[in-house]
Amino acid sequence: MTYVHVELVGRIATTPVRATVGARQVTNLRVAIDRPVQADHPGRTPPLFLSVCIWDHDLDHQPPSLGKGQTVKVTGRLETRISAHTGLTYTHVVTDHIELMPPEVHRRAA
Repeated sequence: MTYVHVELVGRIATTPVRATVGARQVTNLRVAIDRPVQADHPGRTPPLFLSVCIWDHDLDHQPPSLGKGQTVKVTGRLETRISAHTGLTYTHVVTDHIELMPPEVHRRAA
C-alpha cells in the first residue's frame, strides 16, 4: 500500500465540528498554513487551507480540546474522496496524531 505522509503546523481556521458516523466519532476542521513570500511576487501570499479529519479510533489518545485560532501540529496521510451528493473530489488529511503547539512555534515558522 502506498500513501502520502504529511506533517504540518498551522492555525485552526474553523470551529471543530464533531459528529458520529455509524458507531465512530469524527472531528472535522480546517487548518490555515502560512506560505513563504516569494521574491518574484511582492506582498503577502494567502495561506493554504487544508481540511483535517480526526477519527477518534485512529489516535492512540484522546485528541486535545481544540478551538479556532489555536496552533496545532498534525501528522497523518492524504486521502481523496468523491462526494456522493455533488460528485466533486475532495482531498483532506486523516490524522495519525494531533497536538497543540505554543503560538510562538507558528510565528517562527511563518
